Amino acid sequence: MIRRSLLAAALCVWAAAAPAAEWQAAGLGKVDGLSRLSVDASSGALYAHGAEGRFVLAGRRFVASPADSAAAAAAPSDIIPHGRVAVGANHIARAWLVQPTRRYDHGVLGDEIEAAALKVELRDGREMVYELGDQYVFEDLLPRLADMDGDGLDEVFLARSSLTEGAAVSIYKVGPRRLEQFSVTPSIGLPYRWLNPLGAADFDADGEMDIAVVETPHLGKTLVVYGRQAARLRELGRLRGFSTHAAGSTVLEMAVVLDLNDDGVMDMVLPNETRGALVGVTFRGGAFAVLASGPKAAPIVTEVVSANVDGQGLPDIVYGRADGTIEAILR
Repeated sequence: MIRRSLLAAALCVWAAAAPAAEWQAAGLGKVDGLSRLSVDASSGALYAHGAEGRFVLAGRRFVASPADSAAAAAAPSDIIPHGRVAVGANHIARAWLVQPTRRYDHGVLGDEIEAAALKVELRDGREMVYELGDQYVFEDLLPRLADMDGDGLDEVFLARSSLTEGAAVSIYKVGPRRLEQFSVTPSIGLPYRWLNPLGAADFDADGEMDIAVVETPHLGKTLVVYGRQAARLRELGRLRGFSTHAAGSTVLEMAVVLDLNDDGVMDMVLPNETRGALVGVTFRGGAFAVLASGPKAAPIVTEVVSANVDGQGLPDIVYGRADGTIEAILR
């Protein structure tokens, strides 16, 4: 643990001192019991989920929407509780978590059930399953897909936790006959210490894909960027002051990856440490800099999503707060 702390201090990269822009939010209405936001992948429709059902954004306000029972019926029968299916556009058609287990009783994601295996359905109809050893679980709800090695085919990455060493990010690749572990980060180092993957992109603009996570979003609240080096993912930088999860919640996707300043490099948008405001962060050149932040209000409790709210063509940033208010940062 001491060695890991020393390494973290040596690799720590702090935000640039340049002043950040102050974001202003446009209100999109209020939904009682607001719990989630979702975007329909095919239509682009933005939905808010509340105590009285589902609402769809029409113009600049949310109106009642009939429940979509077909979407619920499409969930695989073997998916873990609260799990969600990742839908791919390449050779992986779908990916989800299976084999529920109680062998790791952390319970940070709403219950003490985690996954013992990852399942993918390929475009050609084949299914593959990667089963973890007894000392590990997938402490996650949603596999994430990205082409990590530039071969035009997606890999799968997600949070994998050791019963004794805590969480790490692990990447899996479709091999000729089975799923194979592709790369992995070092574990945090203690049990019951978790990280939440944020997304994958070439964040430092070196031509290679990176993965960003928020490490211990309830304790250390640290944004960490990893780059791939052979079969390992090595830490490139870390910056404290961010949280993308409320303990016990099943909402994990409180961040979006997009190019905020039109410099051709993907940036990160995520809540600050209290989840009271959003922060836009760049890691261009391997150094963190805050590009914009605000506004401050009740804690963010829903997914942070991108949707073209104002019809101007650029993806706007939409999120919901604990008081039911839904806001958008228009771009």
